[in-house]
Amino acid sequence: MLFPKHLKQDAKSESFKKVCASFELIGAYVARAILDDRLIDVPLSPLFWDLVLEKQYNLYDLKRLDEDYYKIISDV
Repeated sequence: MLFPKHLKQDAKSESFKKVCASFELIGAYVARAILDDRLIDVPLSPLFWDLVLEKQYNLYDLKRLDEDYYKIISDV
């Protein structure tokens, strides 16, 4: 899914370069689909859609994003 977790923005790190390369690939794929007039599925995080639609969210919505992190937070 796109936008699942925050990524530390260190432009020299390999993980950051891989993420940038992935977004370039997705961008080229979407651009080609637009040029060819085709529909494609682009999976986005449900929490991202909630933010776009300005819905209210709480701690329990974190469970949909990252269940392990939710367990750590909710046990505290």
